[in-house]
Amino acid sequence: TDAQRTLREISFLCVFAGHPHIVQLLNVHEAANPQDLYLVFEFLQQDLDRLIKAQRLRDSERRFVLYQILSGVAYMH
Repeated sequence: TDAQRTLREISFLCVFAGHPHIVQLLNVHEAANPQDLYLVFEFLQQDLDRLIKAQRLRDSERRFVLYQILSGVAYMH
């Protein structure tokens, strides 16, 4: 099931490439063993999970993060 999920994520990220609010998949590398893959993503300054858990966002920043999430979901839809 992990292989299926990984392949699905790779294919989705290739289809959604180019949107400013969706992380970009830059490359896929095979590992030395045939069971692993390395996915190379663009560098992002913040991790959304850490940002939310830190709870140090001002109200305007929360609205902007929500806007970015909804913009990405609307593009995928």
